[in-house]
Amino acid sequence: MVRAVAEIEREIRQLSDGDREKLLRSLIAQLDAPSDGDVEHAWLVESHRRLDEIEQGKAHVAPGPQVMEDAHKLVKSIRDQSLYSGTARNAAFWHTHQRTTQKLFGER
Repeated sequence: MVRAVAEIEREIRQLSDGDREKLLRSLIAQLDAPSDGDVEHAWLVESHRRLDEIEQGKAHVAPGPQVMEDAHKLVKSIRDQSLYSGTARNAAFWHTHQRTTQKLFGER
């Protein structure tokens, strides 16, 4: 007999905090566990392929600190552009709002 998820969820909610925590930890551990040996083998093959590309000069490598610095610069650039475009949108909104207000209520 298959139980409905809603029924199981109701039962779980009736558990003590400690028992719910144990159950959650168990479920998360099960989800995080490797699904099978094929996945590990595939990652091993991929890591060897990447190492071969590095050794053959086909891949660009950079020191970790440089990569992080470049990433921070990129994020800052994107954030600055986003802030600018947000400021431009706000300015356009307020300009339009001001003109509309003047048309409705006259000059102030």
